[in-house]
Amino acid sequence: MQKQIAENKTKTFQNTFQNTVLLLTLILISTINARPTSALLNVTINWDVVADGVLNNVSLDVNIPTNSQNQQIISMNFSDPYTLVADTESKIRFEFENVRAKRITGNFIIKTDYLERSNSTGNERNSNEYLGNTTYIIIDDKIEKIAENFTQEKPYDLYEMMNWVYKNVKYNASFTDVEISDIIQSTRNSSWVLENKVGVCDEFTNLFAALSRAKRYPTRTIIGYVYVDKKWIPHAWTEAYYPQYGWIEIDPTHNQFMNLNALRVRTGTSSDISKLQDSISASSTSAKTVNLETSTSIQIINYSEEKPIEENVFFSPQPPLDINQPTIVQIKNRINSPVFVNAIFIPPVSVECENCSRYMIIGSNKTEEIHLNLKLPAMLKNVKYIYPNTLLTEYGTKEAQFEREYVEQTIEEKYRNLQDLPDNFKLFIGLFIVAAVALVAIAILIGL
Repeated sequence: MQKQIAENKTKTFQNTFQNTVLLLTLILISTINARPTSALLNVTINWDVVADGVLNNVSLDVNIPTNSQNQQIISMNFSDPYTLVADTESKIRFEFENVRAKRITGNFIIKTDYLERSNSTGNERNSNEYLGNTTYIIIDDKIEKIAENFTQEKPYDLYEMMNWVYKNVKYNASFTDVEISDIIQSTRNSSWVLENKVGVCDEFTNLFAALSRAKRYPTRTIIGYVYVDKKWIPHAWTEAYYPQYGWIEIDPTHNQFMNLNALRVRTGTSSDISKLQDSISASSTSAKTVNLETSTSIQIINYSEEKPIEENVFFSPQPPLDINQPTIVQIKNRINSPVFVNAIFIPPVSVECENCSRYMIIGSNKTEEIHLNLKLPAMLKNVKYIYPNTLLTEYGTKEAQFEREYVEQTIEEKYRNLQDLPDNFKLFIGLFIVAAVALVAIAILIGL
């Protein structure tokens, strides 16, 4: 009976813990977007110039995708000849004559990779262009004061600032169906965003860049497109420079750090979003209005979700009824570039775990350890406890469990038959039986 009760208790604890952990894991996983790590994309951009009269001396300056540590241009073709625009990172110029309407098309095959990051040149880290105030990135006294509150070790203060912007600025979904030109023209500066705590990607970017520059990180603005909810939408994000890792990619709108979702295309890079506007100039004797419209089509050729890390969980042996369970989480970076990992260790709900959420940058081919001490509830003797645990990262989950059992056996369980009894105990039983028989015989004789 006692054994049956113990088995039932074991099943009850095991099922409760497993169901709870499964529920927590599913809730957490549902809040994390899929994270493609590299992709091959076919990008077509059309620039349409339309006027109500004939245009001459037309000069059209437009942003295009360019090479970076995360983006490689495999091929690039244009319908018209072009020249590079001086003193810009991502603009080219088309020049033409005698037109009322004209379409220029550019086609790009682009490979993105947000794991194997190429080395940064490092020259930009000394540029004041990426440190001071610009049109929309304004470092006022309030922003300076907030930035001072982030005292984590560099560059982890960048992650904390990104997380702060993500949590404190409300995303206004009604502004999402726009073009990049609309984002640039309607963006609000960082002071306004801090005051109103609302915006879309460009507002998130402006505020984060102001905080980052206040901490003396050279920070630049990126525009382009990102794949969200099965469609490509215009987007803005940032990069901040740190000598050990080069340009660190940061997307405060989606709360992604360093290893961003690779289903994105960058079409412009500058110190301020105001410098990323396409522009046109022309002369005309008849035209009163000139419009420039840009349309972009992106096709996913293929993509991968590589797992750059290897996780292991070790539980140190402990006495069966000890409520402490020292635990070591090992995370190994298997690639040749640094990887940012946000790890959450999820024990059963009845188990206490302090500091079970950690984030870290792991150097190339390095291994980091997280040391935890789980506090278990009080345990009973003769009950087998099973503790399932889940390690959750951006790249998936790992299950790990340990068991605790203290068995205090009864004589009946220990000695299931007479042959199992020790010799001295067998002699005692034999003498006891003989004595009992003798007493019975004496009683009978006396009674007679």
